[in-house]
Amino acid sequence: MRTARVRLSADASMGELITVVSEGHPDSVDILFLVFQHATFPAAVLLDLDDMNMRGKQIWLAFHQVCDGRITHFILRVTCRDVALVSTVNALTLGEHEQAVCHGGSEQHLGQKFSFRSSRQLNQNPGRSETGEHKNPWGSHQ
Repeated sequence: MRTARVRLSADASMGELITVVSEGHPDSVDILFLVFQHATFPAAVLLDLDDMNMRGKQIWLAFHQVCDGRITHFILRVTCRDVALVSTVNALTLGEHEQAVCHGGSEQHLGQKFSFRSSRQLNQNPGRSETGEHKNPWGSHQ
């Protein structure tokens, strides 16, 4: 069953953002706490997840099914906006949730552009080349 996603508030605390992005899925909360322990800019990763329209169970599936429970891989794939990550999550949750996207998910459920800067905008994305082009460290076939 699909439910409307809760809108993020620009003045929300980090705890409130985690609660909204996890959608009450306890394992997703644990993954988001791992992000805060391992990411250089954890809030940017959280906002990247929101812009990818990935929440709750989708985060858990991405972490365990695509990234084999490795937090560094999860963070890198999210900040790279990995197409394989998005495709796999969508295949595993077909009809259950809103579809994950590589970018623009914040606009879908906010109805406007989200005001925070993502890690891509901060140019802290390890998946970008010196010219600013996207590079996929896993290759295009995965």
